[in-house]
Amino acid sequence: MTRAQAPSANAGIGHLIGRDGRIAVVDVETTGVYNTDRVVEIAIVTLDCDGRVHDEFETLIQPMRDVGPTWLHGIDAAMLRGAPAFAEVAHHIASRLDGAVIVGHNVRFDMRMIGNQLSAAGIDIDWGSAIDTLRATGCTLDQACSEHGVVLEVAHRAIADARATAGLLFATSDRYLETCRPAVARPLRVTPVRVCAREGHIDVLPPAPYLAALAGGLHSSPDVAPYVQLLATAIADLRLTADERAALRSLAQELGLDEWEIARAHREFVNGLIDAAVEDGVVTDDEHGDICRAAALLGVEIDAVMVRIEPFRAVTGDMDLIPGMSVCFTGQGELGGVVIDRKTQEGMAQKHGLVVVTSVTKNRPDLVVAADGDSRSANARRARELGVPICSFSEFARALESGGPVPSARAASAGAAMVCITCGSSWMAPRKVLASVCVDCSRARLLGPKPTETASSTAEAHCDKKEQTV
Repeated sequence: MTRAQAPSANAGIGHLIGRDGRIAVVDVETTGVYNTDRVVEIAIVTLDCDGRVHDEFETLIQPMRDVGPTWLHGIDAAMLRGAPAFAEVAHHIASRLDGAVIVGHNVRFDMRMIGNQLSAAGIDIDWGSAIDTLRATGCTLDQACSEHGVVLEVAHRAIADARATAGLLFATSDRYLETCRPAVARPLRVTPVRVCAREGHIDVLPPAPYLAALAGGLHSSPDVAPYVQLLATAIADLRLTADERAALRSLAQELGLDEWEIARAHREFVNGLIDAAVEDGVVTDDEHGDICRAAALLGVEIDAVMVRIEPFRAVTGDMDLIPGMSVCFTGQGELGGVVIDRKTQEGMAQKHGLVVVTSVTKNRPDLVVAADGDSRSANARRARELGVPICSFSEFARALESGGPVPSARAASAGAAMVCITCGSSWMAPRKVLASVCVDCSRARLLGPKPTETASSTAEAHCDKKEQTV
């Protein structure tokens, strides 16, 4: 590729494909996001360098298997009864791609899914150098269209997405500076074609997973945007199976992402979820649970999550310091610039009839006294998990002196996010447990056959377990 001259306003994309070039904007809806999944709908919009549409092609595809996430693409099995198999339209698809510069929003995904099925149909394709509007915008198609004034008629309908991507390409044309090489597909044998579009179907979709709604407006750095897009789909059900983790690793390798960049992508994703959740000033129970579960699945430090969420979750109130109440101190207190050690703090409490405990458990204490209300000590974290009220030492000392109540805050809901080491599902539990197994997997173990344990089978099980970790 060579570097092109920057385009002038409204110059089209001749600087990328040449005045006589053409582009093929592709979009697919699929049964899933992995190499074993199949296309259920495809659209190709062919345009010239000035944006004039020369051809539009769309059809539903019979995948010969479950249709996948209907909540996302709106396609159910009944809609595919008259649809052709991919092999029936493969040469028509290839003929529209051949000689055109390929464009897509997360175009690597579209090329991979189409390429897998073209190959199965006996067609080889060299994709040339494609243009990815996701890398230029760093967010989902509907979010990018909203920000650039591009009309998106119906999200996740292939033809609507392809038209919108074409509009987005021209709206962001000044961001692409490398000249592009068209695709080449062989062999081509174009015969009469049978297609099946969506018209006539009434879409009544199941509700999208809550996490998918939270992730809808995420922005990502261009280098990790394709990875984050796949991640958002894979984690929408708050579960990451071994196959899903393998697919994410494969894409990360394809993009040249190292472990640090993957970890950064995970942090960006979780921070984007938090941004969406706190926008209205309230983090609901659903938002809290889903964000914590996503963080656990992606290995994002929970403290980094909670420090942002807690101000929107805390329930504040006043507590009377009644004799017999149990308290736990964490961290050094300070009064008038003087550090108060733990022994002195405990003596102050005991003098007023309070019972001092040294750790936070499910049953006690009634109050945790921290160096300050934002303490991230182990006892303070445990108190937030269990919904135990926390106050600062300075407020505690003032309340003891005045005999009045102490201002405190507690987490609105308790619990820790857990991930099943067997199936990769997640859930919220009262407390953190290492090497946890979900209810379904635990039941399957109890009800399943019990083969004789051998050194060989033990080694194989250990290998399987290792393969299920990212």
